[in-house]
Amino acid sequence: MKMQDQRWEGAVVRALCGREAGRTFAVVGIAQDELLLLADGRHRRLESPKRKKCKHVERIGHLAPNGLRDDGETGMTNRELWRALAKFRDGEG
Repeated sequence: MKMQDQRWEGAVVRALCGREAGRTFAVVGIAQDELLLLADGRHRRLESPKRKKCKHVERIGHLAPNGLRDDGETGMTNRELWRALAKFRDGEG
């Protein structure tokens, strides 16, 4: 799947491969073609996101469309990200 086929920023994904298989992440950026930057706020913080190919994740939802926030501000703290992903980790997403 090519990066231009879908909008990935703000997507909530589940890792399919690697040691983090089954864990839930938010896409916080795009590094190169086919590489997503993933963070969960606790194990993978926003300061050092995980790089993963888009074919190794499945999309399970989406956070707020404007910079992962729905209050108009830009940016998000690690704590806010961890809490926002909680409903997806619990299977409610």
